[in-house]
Amino acid sequence: MSHVPFWFAQFPKSRRNAYPRLRGEHVTRVVIVGGGLTGVACALTCAAAGFDPVLLEANVIGGGMTAGDSGVLREGFAGSFEDAVKAHGIRAARDVWDGMRRGSLDFAAALRRYKIRCDLTPQDVLSFARPGEEAGRLLRREYDARRRAGVDGTWVMSAAVARE
Repeated sequence: MSHVPFWFAQFPKSRRNAYPRLRGEHVTRVVIVGGGLTGVACALTCAAAGFDPVLLEANVIGGGMTAGDSGVLREGFAGSFEDAVKAHGIRAARDVWDGMRRGSLDFAAALRRYKIRCDLTPQDVLSFARPGEEAGRLLRREYDARRRAGVDGTWVMSAAVARE
């Protein structure tokens, strides 16, 4: 069985842009390796800033991890905030969190500015723990670590989730 990303099923080859192979010698100040979401966003940002970036992709633009991703644009990182604080300190963890948040907001603004139709819709994120006291304690520690750093969030009890 072969895996075909949802996005490719929506846009068959006949509807996708083709880009030329890089041939010959090129002189540039900016080279971006990888034509996924991050690489293309970096190339677009560099071009908007007046640079002439060269984007290198071994296969299909947007065809790797980006094509197989869920399409969710998160405002924070998916890992443990508490672990980031332990490893790098509260200031660095908060700076990374703030950078991720700003990046997600900037990216959403760019999607609107370039009129990219992608069903962009704000959604709340709900983190939950498996049943059991230890999982609940871990989730509470994560929540508390974020609160101490000033990261917005709300603790919701399971009964409230069930009612919702």
